[in-house]
Amino acid sequence: MPVAERGFAQGITHSFARLGGAVTPPLVLAVVVAGGWRDAFILLGVASLAWTVLYLCVFTNSPEQNRRVTPEETAEIGYRAGDCERAKRAATPWRKLIRRMWLVTFVDFCYGWLLWVYLTWLPSYLKEARGFDLKQLALFTALPLLAGVIGDTLGGVVSDRLYKRTGRLRFARCAVLVVGMGGSLVFLLPMVSATNPLMAVLYLSASFFFLEITNPVLWTLPLDIGGRYAGTAGGMMNTGFGVAGMISPVVFGYLIETTGSYNVPFTISACLLGVGIVAAFFIDPARTVEADEERERLEGRPLDSMPAFLQASAAVRLERHHLRRPLRWWR
Repeated sequence: MPVAERGFAQGITHSFARLGGAVTPPLVLAVVVAGGWRDAFILLGVASLAWTVLYLCVFTNSPEQNRRVTPEETAEIGYRAGDCERAKRAATPWRKLIRRMWLVTFVDFCYGWLLWVYLTWLPSYLKEARGFDLKQLALFTALPLLAGVIGDTLGGVVSDRLYKRTGRLRFARCAVLVVGMGGSLVFLLPMVSATNPLMAVLYLSASFFFLEITNPVLWTLPLDIGGRYAGTAGGMMNTGFGVAGMISPVVFGYLIETTGSYNVPFTISACLLGVGIVAAFFIDPARTVEADEERERLEGRPLDSMPAFLQASAAVRLERHHLRRPLRWWR
């Protein structure tokens, strides 16, 4: 996929995931009120089955296998079957991937921490802390997710536009990450202290909107950095998100139980988001795994075979041309 189109492709995909999350609560509530909770489960099961059939009939593993995609479109996408075959045969460069992806994984953990809090604790928060009834929950739970639909799409589009205009990949990715996570933090703090329930929902929606701006950019980074190992790189990054999903809802609930308030766990989540913002400044998608492999080939010796302290010194020597100017995240 062309570098300048990856943000939109990731954004539009994840925006529909948020749209599903926004539409489902009021729909399920209406079915429960009309026919009971069993009917709601039957409806969701039928919808999932229909989607499975559609997926099997429409989706393919590559553009070349899809009869709806022309050879010209395949060339524009940039898909090369040979690259995939070579990646399958080659040994996975785990050390290179870890060296380039660990910071992205950590930022995804910080993003995922707050996202999982919203996805798992939002109904309880609106009911217990803000006093909304069941019917109101269906509406006000959907509003933040609808804001996320816009945020996902906008984040990808903005990142692509920045890259097209400046040609600076690091700036195009990191600027959106920092603004998205920073905006989410800015609106999260007044949400905690808001006394008006409706204002709290508005702050929450704005926080979720900015948080989701970062999502498509995070998912472009495995493509940017991993190259033909993008699948493995994406799995590594999503490990951070998955670990956050295992921990954050439990910790959030424990803090509510021990403190008797939602303010403390939300404040801790805000602090972690702030750490993620700082970490995002140091991500550089221009330093790729394939570039590392090419430097090794030119040098005639693999970095991965050296001790860790020698790898660091070798990396400095191999990238000495970068040291002639300040290392700025916006270059």
